[in-house]
Amino acid sequence: MTHIAPKVELRNIDLRYFTFDGETEALSDFSLAVLPGEFVAIVGQSGCGKSTLLSLIAGILEPTDGDVLVNGAQVEGPSPLCGYMLQQDHLFEWRTILDNVLLGAEIQGLDPGAAATRAESLLRGYGLGDFLSHFPHQLSGGMRQRAALARTLCILKFSYWTNRFPRWTFKRVSRFLTRLPKFSGAKARRSFWSRMIFPKP
Repeated sequence: MTHIAPKVELRNIDLRYFTFDGETEALSDFSLAVLPGEFVAIVGQSGCGKSTLLSLIAGILEPTDGDVLVNGAQVEGPSPLCGYMLQQDHLFEWRTILDNVLLGAEIQGLDPGAAATRAESLLRGYGLGDFLSHFPHQLSGGMRQRAALARTLCILKFSYWTNRFPRWTFKRVSRFLTRLPKFSGAKARRSFWSRMIFPKP
C-alpha cells in the first residue's frame, strides 16, 4: 500500500501561555494529519483552541512542545505557503478595498498588474465589484469579510490548489464560495471564514 505524506501534520503539540498570573494550557498532546485533497473543519466550543491551532499551522505561534509540519517541512514562522484569514478582517481604513486586497501581493513583491487583475476578479466574484474604490468603513461587516477573503486568496495559487482536490470536493467548495454573497447574515459569514486556512502545494 502506497504511503501518502500528510499536507499538514501536528505531532504531540503542547502550547502553554505564561503570564504574571500563572500558566494557561491551550493545547495538550494534540496530533493531527491532513492528507492532500482533504477538506477539514475544526469544531469546538469557544476557547478550546481552534484559532490557536490554526495560528500554529500558519507559523504565527510556536508550540511549547511538539512539531508542526507543512509539506513535510518544519514550520518555523509565517510562510507564503499558507493563507490564514483571522477572526477580525484587519482591513486598513485608509486604503481602498482594492488596495487592501492587494496588500499581501505588495508585501510579497508579486507582479502588480497580475495581482490587480486577480484582485478585481475576486472582488467582482464576491459581489464587491462596485466597491473597489470604497473604504472599509463604507462596507457592511459581511462585505468586509468578503474583502478579507479576497485578500487571502489573492496571494495563493488558487487554481493550482484546487486542481489537487478530488473533483467532487472541488465542486462543493466552488459552489460554496460563489454563493458567499448570498449568505443570510454577516454573522454566519464571519463564523465560517474566520476559521479558514489554505495550504498551498
